[in-house]
Amino acid sequence: MSEIFISWSNTRSRLFADALRQLMTSVIHDPDWTPPPPLGPGSHVVSMSADLPKGGSWFSHLAGLLENARAGIICVTPENYASPWLLFEAGALIRCDREVALFPVLFDLPATSLDGPLALVQGTVIERDAHAIKREVLDLLNQVVAHVNTFPDAPNRLMVDQPAVNAPAPPDAANRLMVDQPAAVNAPASLPVVDPEAVADPWKTFATTVLQLELPSTVSIFDRFPQLFERKTFQEPFHDCADQRWLDRYAGACIARDAMEKQRSRIATALPPGAQLAYDRLSAAVDSYAMAIAGQLLEEHRFGTDHQGRLNDVDGRLAVCERRREAIRAAYMRLRDPVPPVFDDARIYEELTDLEERKIRLIHPLEQQLDSQIAAVGQFSTPEWRLKHAATSPWLYDRLVFFIHAAKAKDLPFPSFEDLLEGLERELSLLEARDTPATVVCLYYALEAIEVRAASTDDRPRVLDLLSRIEARIVDWNRSVDVQAPKERVDANGKIRRLAGRLRTALTTADLAANVAPTG
Repeated sequence: MSEIFISWSNTRSRLFADALRQLMTSVIHDPDWTPPPPLGPGSHVVSMSADLPKGGSWFSHLAGLLENARAGIICVTPENYASPWLLFEAGALIRCDREVALFPVLFDLPATSLDGPLALVQGTVIERDAHAIKREVLDLLNQVVAHVNTFPDAPNRLMVDQPAVNAPAPPDAANRLMVDQPAAVNAPASLPVVDPEAVADPWKTFATTVLQLELPSTVSIFDRFPQLFERKTFQEPFHDCADQRWLDRYAGACIARDAMEKQRSRIATALPPGAQLAYDRLSAAVDSYAMAIAGQLLEEHRFGTDHQGRLNDVDGRLAVCERRREAIRAAYMRLRDPVPPVFDDARIYEELTDLEERKIRLIHPLEQQLDSQIAAVGQFSTPEWRLKHAATSPWLYDRLVFFIHAAKAKDLPFPSFEDLLEGLERELSLLEARDTPATVVCLYYALEAIEVRAASTDDRPRVLDLLSRIEARIVDWNRSVDVQAPKERVDANGKIRRLAGRLRTALTTADLAANVAPTG
């Protein structure tokens, strides 16, 4: 009989529930029960709705699981905290005929966000920190185990098994199920640190899996969001609007504005600051758009057409609205991007338009933070897996973070100089695919990192080839730029070409020095 039921609703909640269930089946033990391979020792204790059979009998099976459960773990995320299905399962677990305890687990959600029945129960808040995850989930499992132990008719009384370092007493017959503790929680500080790769550690696996789950997004929380903006109101340029039904556009803008306002509290609760800023900017842009349409186009006014069938905008009315429409599309795409940024500050970076402000608010503080980490502990706090994702991210700031780490990782295994060169090649390939790049700031930071790290003899030919490609591409980009508009030239201040020149000189000098035969 499964005594613990895990409830979930929505994709991210399901992924978290799967990871939690795998952890529980690995660390909850019953010494009197030997699981058949490949089941974990606690597999007979834990169940979730994913275990239900396909077909018409699933509801009766679900009712059976809920009826037999003595504890329910409710996996709550920003996407599902008001889910009718989650509340249904929670309500079914709380029955009058037996004392069933609910244990809400909040992932990417503060405890104050719950309302209704779940708000009456103390929840476990999961933070995105490996040590905090182990500590909070260990406490959660201890509470669940202690509660199930209170049932006198339970065939398998539960007990928390202490790690070997604490020399636990042998389990007695009244408490047969045990929870393996993560060594990092209770191990004395004087004990040697065990290599986590040398042993199978379900706690480490669970923490890593949870940390790598995607952050909540505007679309995951507000599922109607794309439908509001993937419509003619926002997608069709004003000059191409043949029917000139401006009232419909105004209505569409008002619908989007009001819908975004209704979701504002959920967005503010769940999204990180960068995404909140992007959401607020888009909301303001939609409001401005609606007011522009109302002020410029809702009066009776028909536009003529040119020889291409586009509307003539003699007095600039359409241009006023068009600028706002384009701003909305750009802001919408940043929130709708199917690949979320690795670092939330990437969204803030995109919302800032001035490079100096970006440096002051984001880049310089990051550089100072990394210097402090290297000085204090000799390594970065950013996990390697995040930096690897950042290196190939479509978000410019993510790649900047990678190159800034690479510049300061001289004595660290990652990012290596090879990782840095691969990042520079990817960056150059991205830029070469464009007629004119909007910015080459990432290219500059990549070259700066290469200058700091210094190329080995084997890497010099490859670096020189990359420098030649960069210099030639800048020349090509600038061929078509009007000589009367020097600020529009790529690398207008020449910083990249000067940096490339210094690198070329340093590499060439090093090659010449290496080839000079020593004299007696």
